[in-house]
Amino acid sequence: MKLAVLGSGSPISNAERATTGYLAESASGKIIFDLGFGCFKNLQKVANPLEISAICISHFSHPDHVADLIAFLFHRKVSVLKKIAVANQLNLFGPAGFGAFFESLTKAFPSFSNLPFPIKVTEVGYDKLNIFNFIVRTKPVKHSGDSAIAFRIEADGKAIMYSGDSEYCDALVELAKDADLAILECSTTINKTDGHLSHEECAQIAKQADAKALMLSHLYPDTENLDFKALLAEKFSGKIIKANDLLKVEV
Repeated sequence: MKLAVLGSGSPISNAERATTGYLAESASGKIIFDLGFGCFKNLQKVANPLEISAICISHFSHPDHVADLIAFLFHRKVSVLKKIAVANQLNLFGPAGFGAFFESLTKAFPSFSNLPFPIKVTEVGYDKLNIFNFIVRTKPVKHSGDSAIAFRIEADGKAIMYSGDSEYCDALVELAKDADLAILECSTTINKTDGHLSHEECAQIAKQADAKALMLSHLYPDTENLDFKALLAEKFSGKIIKANDLLKVEV
């Protein structure tokens, strides 16, 4: 299974970092996990957006995880109308309330009310999904009172866990259990922020879960000069990766 980082940053990260987004790929297909602002252009650098028919959203209350869904939909609509793309079904997955959010999106952009391809919106919580032979497991997580989920993606005998935005909770450890790669948001360093993880909590989760590798992402400017490998080497013995946009990892 392959992973491409579409966005590794935060709402206030620098010009080299789009906000949150990832592309998972196996022999069976491709799935996007979150699509924050800046991610769509990075997606075009690593894959053809018209070949993607599944997008999973961790939470929709903050645009740094969902804003470029607008760009994705409009690109697909115009491509279908101009007969560049086939009108295949787009499958969208998100936490409780995502259906109402998507309905509001179509009202905010009237041209989305008559999209020339079918869309299926599915709300998930404690679920096990089969998406193009990926097994995707979801659990609700704790993020500032929002409806939010984390994911475990399994394919080709490998497993990748992605936290979305969340503070420390058992669900993160459970989804990361024995994962080949745990992608954890690392929003705080010195000052702890509710609803988010510190780099030390990321290492704790990866260690408790016996994950093979830890990727730290959702990075704010105060993390740019941090050497996470040196800081966390004694806390987690697996591989430690500092995410960057367009980074590609194979597990």
